Amino acid sequence: MKKFNIVSFKKKTVILIVAVLILIVASQWWTIRMIYAKKFNGDVATLFARIYHLSAANVINSSGNINIALADYISDENFAFDYLKKQANAKGEEFALSDQQIREIAWDKILRQTWVNSIAKKNKIFINDQDMADFYESMGGKDNLQKGLQKTKVNISQYENFVIRPSIMEVKVYKYLLDNFNDLAGMQKAQNAYQALIDGKKDFEEIAKEFSDDMTYVEDSMFVSTDQLGELGEPIKNLQPGEYTKIMVLPGNPSYYIIWRLQGNSIDPETKQEVKELRGIAIKAKSMDEFFSDWKNSSQINQWYK
Repeated sequence: MKKFNIVSFKKKTVILIVAVLILIVASQWWTIRMIYAKKFNGDVATLFARIYHLSAANVINSSGNINIALADYISDENFAFDYLKKQANAKGEEFALSDQQIREIAWDKILRQTWVNSIAKKNKIFINDQDMADFYESMGGKDNLQKGLQKTKVNISQYENFVIRPSIMEVKVYKYLLDNFNDLAGMQKAQNAYQALIDGKKDFEEIAKEFSDDMTYVEDSMFVSTDQLGELGEPIKNLQPGEYTKIMVLPGNPSYYIIWRLQGNSIDPETKQEVKELRGIAIKAKSMDEFFSDWKNSSQINQWYK
């Protein structure tokens, strides 16, 4: 009789454990269904998406297979909605964007950031403290930016995470793409212009009309002192009048490949410093938008969270 009771107890225990496991699996399945059906939103959806390691999308191309975490996408969507709404309120404007438009903004951002980060990871491109310091200096200082954000009640830490760092990384990756000849058409055009200058069969203005995409650099001189040259310094400071630099990449998006010609040296009447008169042939480089578009067109994108 005692043995029967022990066996019966064990059987009930097993049945209870199985029932609990089924209940847990069923609750997880229901929760996941609710998340993908957008019945759970905001922090709740982000939490469960992170716990269950859910995917928003999968991108397949020649570089491999990239997963986009659902928690990352929902966080971007939440920030986009909150930030844009607070901006509208601060300006006294009506918030006119629909939920679908917000999703499209967030989706494009997370997809682009995933692409940028994949290049950065593969090529060991990182954001350092100096990058952050340079960014804040360009904005008039961190305190100045924080005061501006306070008007819209946007948290500086969130803004740094969702806006500043992705922006800095995109600039660094764009420079990497151009420096490493990923824009074959633009670089080839710049090399042809440089070769034409070196050959000397045509004068500067004729070659500029043939190759330059921005005649401003050809028709108007830029006067800079050695102190103002910055990154341009080394290639330019030892030029003799009439000589050219090698091909350089100008910052910006879209950027330009530029070949500087030293017109001559003179003295600034105000500062009494020597200044260099420069003109250049500028060839438009492939933009970051064009690089991104090429990547999307060459990828198979499976979006699970729509």
